Amino acid sequence: MQSQNPSRRTMLKRMLLGLGLCVSEGVLLNNAVAAAMSYDATTSQTGLFTPQERAVLKAICECVIPRTDTPGAVDVGCTEFVEHQLLVVFSAGTQQACKSVLQSIYQRSAIDTGKSFELLTTETQIALLEKLEAMQQPFSQEQYGPFKQLKSLIVFGYYTSMPGATQELTYQAVPGRFVGSVPYADIGSAYSSKDYY
Repeated sequence: MQSQNPSRRTMLKRMLLGLGLCVSEGVLLNNAVAAAMSYDATTSQTGLFTPQERAVLKAICECVIPRTDTPGAVDVGCTEFVEHQLLVVFSAGTQQACKSVLQSIYQRSAIDTGKSFELLTTETQIALLEKLEAMQQPFSQEQYGPFKQLKSLIVFGYYTSMPGATQELTYQAVPGRFVGSVPYADIGSAYSSKDYY
């Protein structure tokens, strides 16, 4: 695979470095990139999460990158991508920590609202996730790391998917000159290369 498309591999490595996915567990960057490049939703490994944990993760994916005029994280299969990445790249300790934080979100939702996390309104889901982000009770610093890992994998999966790279990002074959501190409204979305798709 590397010899067929080395430029895409380089792009994925740089993106992964920017997201900081490989640092916490000493995971080799090449393993994460290789797993992402070989990912196929129809044949890739799943089975790490219970149906309940998967439902919570799916709802988190929708909160992190919702569907707008472009597909969201759920639409491009980030739920399955995250599970696959955790299974083939990360250690059993990281896998268990991610499972544990999903269970904690589910339990906190049930205690606070009497409902499963995925059944809450988006606003209520985001409020609960913001408590986790801020490490407010009942969440702890130990849960923040795995939650951040899950979010990073969602973003990585989304922006290396075809819709994420070709619809959400903007392609500019020949970038113009650098101009710092420009209002976002003047720019629009960030840029990617559609050469890979």
